[in-house]
Amino acid sequence: MRKLNLILAAVFVLSILLVSCAPTTPATPPSRSESPQASDSSTPPSESPQAPDPTPSIVAPNTSNLLIIDEFEPVEGNALVYLGMLRLDAWDSLMAHISQDDVQGGNAFYSSIDDGYHNTHEFEGFAYNTDKNDALYVVSVSLERYQPTSGLRFGDTFVRVIELYGSDYTEYTEDGSGFSKYEYIISDHFFSVSFVDGTAYEWRVSSYSEQTFRDAFIDNIRPGD
Repeated sequence: MRKLNLILAAVFVLSILLVSCAPTTPATPPSRSESPQASDSSTPPSESPQAPDPTPSIVAPNTSNLLIIDEFEPVEGNALVYLGMLRLDAWDSLMAHISQDDVQGGNAFYSSIDDGYHNTHEFEGFAYNTDKNDALYVVSVSLERYQPTSGLRFGDTFVRVIELYGSDYTEYTEDGSGFSKYEYIISDHFFSVSFVDGTAYEWRVSSYSEQTFRDAFIDNIRPGD
């Protein structure tokens, strides 16, 4: 009996030793979604340095979507300039978009020519001519820089012009040059689109027809004189 008790005591001690020496299971690391948040949420994340703004401070003219003249209603209040507008008033209107210092400093192209036939005032992307009363009678605009109200674009074809303005036009061409002009009568003025090799590049609003300009050129006078 005593031997049995000794055996049982030995087995009990051995079981205790085995339990105490067993390896513990390591804790499972938190998943990415369970990662602890930063303790100081008020600290903003570091920002990478920003590239300098490439937009120039002076754009001449001020914006490419500027409406120079309304081809349907070239009257006061519809656009930058209008037919019959006095030259000095046109200049003041323009200076609302390009400062005189910028023009004189060369940041905005400008030239004025009076050769007895043309009294031309030319800017970046458009030009206007004035008559003997110093009033605008024709405004020519580069399609590459400015669009008319219809949305006609540089490089459009004659088919697009027909879609926008209709088929009641007068065509002017110059043999061998690839040049052509399609002129419309709109109310009491004239609107034309010029092409080279079938590509639209310029539009014009005028108090006189293309034929009047050509006749005046032959007589070496200004239209309307």
